[in-house]
Amino acid sequence: SKDFFTAGYYVDPLTKYVDYHRKAATPSVVKDEVIATVYPPVPGQDGRNIFGAVLAAVKPQPINFRAGKHVIFDEAAGVFKADCNGRVKLNGGLIEVLDVYKIQGDIGPESGNIEHAGSLIISGGVLSEFKLSAQGDIEIGETIGSAEVDCGGNLTVHNGISSAPNKKITVKGNLHTKYLEHATVSAEGDVVVESEILDSHIRTTGKVVCPGRVRGGEIIATGGILIGEVGSHTESRTVLTTGINYLVANAFREAVEKSKVLAVTIGKLERELKKLEMMGKSINHKQREALTEIGFKLFEAREQDEQLTVERKNLAVQLQANRSATITIEKQVNPGTVLRVLDSQLEVQDALLGPIVATLDTVTRKLTLTSTDVAKKE
Repeated sequence: SKDFFTAGYYVDPLTKYVDYHRKAATPSVVKDEVIATVYPPVPGQDGRNIFGAVLAAVKPQPINFRAGKHVIFDEAAGVFKADCNGRVKLNGGLIEVLDVYKIQGDIGPESGNIEHAGSLIISGGVLSEFKLSAQGDIEIGETIGSAEVDCGGNLTVHNGISSAPNKKITVKGNLHTKYLEHATVSAEGDVVVESEILDSHIRTTGKVVCPGRVRGGEIIATGGILIGEVGSHTESRTVLTTGINYLVANAFREAVEKSKVLAVTIGKLERELKKLEMMGKSINHKQREALTEIGFKLFEAREQDEQLTVERKNLAVQLQANRSATITIEKQVNPGTVLRVLDSQLEVQDALLGPIVATLDTVTRKLTLTSTDVAKKE
C-alpha cells in the first residue's frame, strides 16, 4: 500500500531537489493499517499459433507471502493488516511488523530521518540536522546533537543532549539523560538530568530533578524542582519556575486572545445592528436581510464569548492547582537566579548556601525561602 522498501532518498516532485536527510521508503505503519492487498490469480485462456495449433495458457501461481509477527491476513477482504504500530519488514515471503525497531549505529546519513509508529532502540546517537520521531519509547545509547526529536513515550539518552535553541525535543512521557546543553525541551513527565543543565529551556508538567548544576536558561516544572546548585559566580541569569502548568497557561493565553478578538467583533456587529434598527420602517428588503444576518452573527459571537468566559474561569482554577509545588536547592544558590512559584518571585542578589526550599506562603501569597542554615527571608 506504500513504498515500504524503496531504495534511495526522497526527491521533491516540483524542484527535483534530493533530500539526503530523508529516505524514499516509508516503512512505518499504525495498528489496523493495510500493508498489502492480495489479488487472486485469474486463469488465462488457451490460444492458438499462426498454424492453428493450441497454445496452452500458463497456469498462474498464487502469491508466496505469509503473515508473520504482528501481521494479520484478512482472507475475506484479501489484505494483510498491521496488528500493532511499528515498522514493516519483509523476511523472504514473511511480512512482519516490528513494534520495537532496533537501529545499529547513528541516526545520520546512512539511516536518514526516522519516523516510527512504535518504540525505538538506537545503539548510537542522533547526529545534528537529522530528525527522529516515534510514537512509543525511545532509547539512545550515545548523544543527541542539534537535532529534532519527537517522542510519544519515555525518552532515555544514556550519554547526553548537546543541542541548539532552534531545535526542539518533545517528550510525551519522562526524559532521562546525563546532561543537557543549549536544549529546548517540552515534556509531560519528569525530566531527570544526572549531572548538568547548561543554558537550556525546559517546560514540563512533571518534575525536574538534577543533582548537579543548573546554569543559565529557564526551567518551568509544574510538579516541582529539585537541583544541587543553581546559577554561577559570573551571575548568568537562571530562572526556575514551579507550580505553573505551561500547557494550561498556553490554553489560557489563547482563550484571552480569542476573547479580545470576539469583543472587537461583537462591538462592530452591535454598531451595525443599531444603525439599521434606527432606520425603523424606512428599511428596505435588502437591509432587512442584512439586519437578520447581523443579528444571527451577533448571537453566535455572544454565545462563543460566554463559552470562552467559562473556559477561562476553569483554566484559571487549573493554573492555581499546583500552588504547593516547591523549589529545592540542596547545595548553593548563586546571584542572578530568579525563583518563582506561580506568580510570586524572588531574585537572589547574594550567594546562599543550601539546603534551601522556595515555597508560596498560603496567607501572604509571597515567595518564602526556608533553610536549616539560612534564616527565613522574603
